[in-house]
Amino acid sequence: MCVEAIEEESQILYTKGVEFKEIARKEVHHLDNYIQAATRFSEAATKLEYLTNTNQPIDFETQYFVYSNYYRFEENDCLAAYFYEKRDTDKTEEFRNKANEHLKKCLCKLENLPQGLSTEVRDTLGAHIPKWKYFLRSSEISDFANKARKSFDNYSFVEALDCYREMIRLEEINLELIDGLFDPQHGRIARGRALGSHSNASAAIALIMIKRLQANGDYGALNLPFNSLVEVLQHEKNAFLFGMEAFRQNPEWQQYYDISQGRLENIKEALRSNASDWNKLYLAFENDPDLLGIMKQTDLELYKKAEANRVFKENKYFKLWAVGSFWLFVLVVVVGLVLLIQNFSSSWGYFLVTLVGVEVFFLLIGAFILRSVGDLSEAKFLELVKMALQFQFNIFSASKDDKAKLDE
Repeated sequence: MCVEAIEEESQILYTKGVEFKEIARKEVHHLDNYIQAATRFSEAATKLEYLTNTNQPIDFETQYFVYSNYYRFEENDCLAAYFYEKRDTDKTEEFRNKANEHLKKCLCKLENLPQGLSTEVRDTLGAHIPKWKYFLRSSEISDFANKARKSFDNYSFVEALDCYREMIRLEEINLELIDGLFDPQHGRIARGRALGSHSNASAAIALIMIKRLQANGDYGALNLPFNSLVEVLQHEKNAFLFGMEAFRQNPEWQQYYDISQGRLENIKEALRSNASDWNKLYLAFENDPDLLGIMKQTDLELYKKAEANRVFKENKYFKLWAVGSFWLFVLVVVVGLVLLIQNFSSSWGYFLVTLVGVEVFFLLIGAFILRSVGDLSEAKFLELVKMALQFQFNIFSASKDDKAKLDE
């Protein structure tokens, strides 16, 4: 078979491999397409490796070496992706390392092209450097993703968090370089991937907090101290929102949506399990419309009660009216009873005793109103009542002393 025919077959196999890989990337239920793609890439690489050993001119030999290694990268990248989705972290690591090794060979060759290479071939090969550097960094990100998954499976959440943070750092570098290198599809894939890493990092922090609390006390995943509950819910909320935005960037990746919905259910279940704390949770999240919205979705009746309680506490005049109107009604009833007693009794002694009782009761009403609207602490409330009563009886004592002086 002539060289041109082998080159053409290699290119056809590579193109077919790209098609299979794209199908697998878009649909997690079609993972076997990764194997189909890897097979095509392997066959394409084998044909170019054969040509590399046929004593070709420097232009052709260099291109065969570079592209055969690139096809090997694609082959191992597909196998690593396949085993990653199968949650076989050891196999994923094996093929990811092979993929990185082949791509590094490509870049090393491109950055050290041999003398005597034609300008056309030199320019053609050199144009691959920015994209392939991006691919190498993306492959390294995938390696950290596999390490994070392995740590998660072993309940090593701190190690997983470190991996996600390194992924975020590398993805931010890639996002700065991607403009102009690829079509918009690659841009949204990169953004979706970065958002997915942020989502996983937030979820890892929530799990770390829960596991540490469980190690230090008798706490369940949903039964946490209030301040810790607030922080866990905030991290879970961030994981949910990042995940949903990642899905919007890459709607073909259904797993982003499914995992995010699972995290939303975790938040709702935690809220249901802490229904007695909704008033405090409403105050904690009053500046967080996303969590308030989730509370509203979880239990509308509880949400409305917490919202009403917040309005009641915030509006002092409304609270003063609500509390004061009750005590005013009580005072009217007591005064009515005093007048009724006076109507049926001719003794001024009973009237004076009753009047003193009304005065004391009126004093207590004022103190209770101040206490209810929050202007008076419990200690100050008791002190005020004590001082007022002492002052009142001092007045009576003074009146008796004045009467004694007049009698003299």
